[in-house]
Amino acid sequence: MDPRSPRRRRPPAEPFVWLGFSAGGMIAALLLPVAAFLFAIAVPLGWLSPDFDHLSAVITHPVTIILMIIGFVVLIIHSAHRLRYLLYDGLKIKHRTLVGALCYGGAVVASIIAVILVLLAAF
Repeated sequence: MDPRSPRRRRPPAEPFVWLGFSAGGMIAALLLPVAAFLFAIAVPLGWLSPDFDHLSAVITHPVTIILMIIGFVVLIIHSAHRLRYLLYDGLKIKHRTLVGALCYGGAVVASIIAVILVLLAAF
């Protein structure tokens, strides 16, 4: 690299977006298959029979609520980041600022909706 050439500056929020992307990917890869197996296969087939009162107590616990909110938000960030790079790199849509604003703006709206729904369901 030529020392006289200007360095490309990254936006200050980019590391946080990549952090959300990687956390969402980890949750999607490790926790969602387990939850899908438990609540879509094991419980309906009768392999597990969780008590409703116990599940209700776990879901309404404040730590569980915070973890669900964090999990949903990073999954939404992960999805928005993947969609942005699909539109820009995969489909070659050249409106980088517009695509980023739509993807991450949609992620903010979806995150707010997810937080509201989790809080409404918990209380």
